[in-house]
Amino acid sequence: MDRTVEKYADKLISLSQNAFVKGKNIMDGIMTLHELLNYTHVKKRTAVVLKLDFENSYDKVNWGFLLECHKLRGFNETWCGWVKQILYNGTVSIKLNNSVGPYFQSAKGVCQGDPHSPFLFNLAEECLNKMIKKSQENGLLTGLAADLIPNGVV
Repeated sequence: MDRTVEKYADKLISLSQNAFVKGKNIMDGIMTLHELLNYTHVKKRTAVVLKLDFENSYDKVNWGFLLECHKLRGFNETWCGWVKQILYNGTVSIKLNNSVGPYFQSAKGVCQGDPHSPFLFNLAEECLNKMIKKSQENGLLTGLAADLIPNGVV
């Protein structure tokens, strides 16, 4: 599964995503933000910046939404079945004061430490990215630095 995902990740995940993408660093996003803020200051442009806090976000991924994202991106039923197995058959426990509690079935989220979780999370995040891009296409948002990058940075 990992090798298949790796082959197609660049076609499934937008260039704007930096977290959990091979060859990218999460700090790239911070550097891009810094450059955009500097651009708005130098060009005396007004802008709105949305910063999403993804802390504990792995725990909040809705499984139905994630599976729907897979279907919308063209994954077949076999693949979606594998993803269901990963999601529905996993167990978690809570470690408190170096003591591991009993294992129990989770009802949402992707497991920390599972090698598939970064891709699963990025695919869910990609749906948000597509909604933002759609808003831009419909004229609801305008990208920054459109004179440097086609359509600007959204």
